[in-house]
This record gives sequence, C-alpha cells and structure tokens, in this order.
Amino acid sequence: MKQQLKCLAGSVLHHLAPNLSREVDEGCIDGPQGKLKRLIVDYRTSRAAASGDANSLRKQLAHYWKSARGDEFYDAYPERFEKWFLGDHYPVVEALADQLKKRPEIHRLIEVGCGDGKVLQHLSDRFRQFNTAIGIDLNSNIIERNREVYDDTSLQFESADLHEFLQSYLGSGILLVSYGGVLEYLTQTELEDLFASFKNLASPVMLMLVEPIALNFDLAQETQSRPHGIENSFSHPHRHLLEAAGWTIQFEEVQELEHRWMLMIASA
Repeated sequence: MKQQLKCLAGSVLHHLAPNLSREVDEGCIDGPQGKLKRLIVDYRTSRAAASGDANSLRKQLAHYWKSARGDEFYDAYPERFEKWFLGDHYPVVEALADQLKKRPEIHRLIEVGCGDGKVLQHLSDRFRQFNTAIGIDLNSNIIERNREVYDDTSLQFESADLHEFLQSYLGSGILLVSYGGVLEYLTQTELEDLFASFKNLASPVMLMLVEPIALNFDLAQETQSRPHGIENSFSHPHRHLLEAAGWTIQFEEVQELEHRWMLMIASA
C-alpha cells in the first residue's frame, strides 16, 4: 500500500509539476525538492516496468543510484559486507581462488558498482596477483568518499558509466566483479553487449558475479530478463547469456537467504 501511495503521488507530480519533471529528465534528482523528484522517479519506474519498457526502466534505475539514495544504501545496510560477502556469499571467493591459481595472466581487478569499496579492498588484499584494482560507480559522492577513505592504498576509484569506462580501459587480463546487485540494473541487451564486447576485446578475462534473481525465475527454462522485486530491477538468465556470448562457466551456486542469489564465475 505504501508503494502504491508513493507511485500515486509521483504520478500527480509528474503531470502537474513540469519543472520538477524536467529536472528529473536532466538527471537532477537531489536538492531542496529532492524528495518530490524521487517520487516522480518511483512513479516512472513503476510505469516502465508495467509497460515492459526496458530502456526507460534502466534510465530510472540509474537515476536512483546517482542520487542521494544511492549514498544512503551503504549506510542503511552496514552488515552487507560482514554478513553477506564474508559470510554466506564467500564460497564464490573460495572458488575464485581456485580459478586464479590456474590463470596467473589475470592481473587487473575491476569492480563495477563498487559502493563503499570494501569488497574491492578485500579481493585486492587477498589476491596479490592483481597489480591494478579499480572500483567504478555511478554515484560520484560515494567515489569521492572512497578516495578519502582509501587514500593511503593503491586502490583507484572512478565515477563512470560501466560501458563508457570499459570502452576506454579494455585490455587483457581483467577480472570483472559485480557484487550484491549491479548487473540487475542493466537491460538484457546491455548485458548481452557487455558480455560479447568484454570477451572479444579483453580476452583472457574472468567474471565473478553475485546477483539477485526472482524467486519464481525458472533458471532452466527462462532465457529472457524481466523486472522483479520492489525496485523493478532485472532478473537475468546469467548462464544463458554468458554461454551465448561464448563464456565458460567455472562455478555456479544458487542461494536462497533473505533473497535469492546467483553466485557465478565464468571465463573467456
């Protein structure tokens, strides 16, 4: 009911407050009237998901992570790193350790949607074969915070769109990491393009992902991504998309905890 009321309020603002709608279109989500503009984003997100407009949905989801709400996420879930990454999700890191022993040529680490940088720091500290470790995120505020927090380390942080960054940085020997729900904000077409271009332009490469998937998503049968959950982010058929792009799956595990998670390692 609360979400429905927020969408209703956002609908009214979308139609009756053109100045606010225009600022949202321009990507200005915060400021003195930030709460009102976020209601417009929530309404547009719900509308795009209901109509099946994947590109519009992707745009609204990006607005979310660029705004102050993206900053607040990591403060709101301080247990995310300790409880999830170092706890239930850690089998994927142990599997990664086994794979990296066989792939000494993998020497650069890139985490997309790096957030507070804790995962990047842990992987960089544990696996000394990485001579470069870069975290990228849409949210410029969290990137600036990371640069201060990790000022005395070798970690690098960039505020950038994933596709734009990789086009300028592609090269061999990369491990691409997506932890805790990042690729879920890309459309299926974007993910297909990412897997194909990354494999073709950056081989040899590896991918480690931990992504949420819908509870009712049929991993054996479904081959099309679809929105799920309160956020209306995308539930993807990761194995299908990776194998279609020529990747090899080395590790796969599905966990049902507070959410349903796909843990996967693939190489090209």
